[in-house]
Amino acid sequence: MHKKILIAGIATFALALAGCSSKPTIVSGGPIHTVGPLAAATPTPSAQPKTADAAKVAAQLEVDRYAAGDFGGAWDLWAASAKTLISRDDYKKLLATCVPITGLPFTVKEARLEDGKAIVNVERASFQFTYTMEYENGAWRFEPDAESIAGYKKGVDKLIADEKASGDC
Repeated sequence: MHKKILIAGIATFALALAGCSSKPTIVSGGPIHTVGPLAAATPTPSAQPKTADAAKVAAQLEVDRYAAGDFGGAWDLWAASAKTLISRDDYKKLLATCVPITGLPFTVKEARLEDGKAIVNVERASFQFTYTMEYENGAWRFEPDAESIAGYKKGVDKLIADEKASGDC
């Protein structure tokens, strides 16, 4: 499960969430501009292309954040459906408690499109793994695997207790 938590922390993608209001603002009778969560959900001219190369670039951003210990920043790049599984604060709590190895870089080796998603191959030290990203609102986003999803559904305190009991934390 520890490996799955590491993998779950790796991955996905987007234009950064910013601001603190989701209310539209009209400027000088011009177009509507949004800030905050609504802005992240709205495709923009700088949206990532729906290509394997763009998925690879987005994946590298996410794993770089994770490797740097920016777990909240990594969570920000998750798919909306994944964010409903564990809150940003609980994800940070999980990783602060069950400390993963930080500072050791990841290398995104390749990405391919399959059934509208991107399958990303990643290497860290001598370990290789894959994860899935989905294209959502103009950006590639991380999608946890089934085992990680099952763990997150337990709740952070139960997940931490289980990880400690198994020696993975």
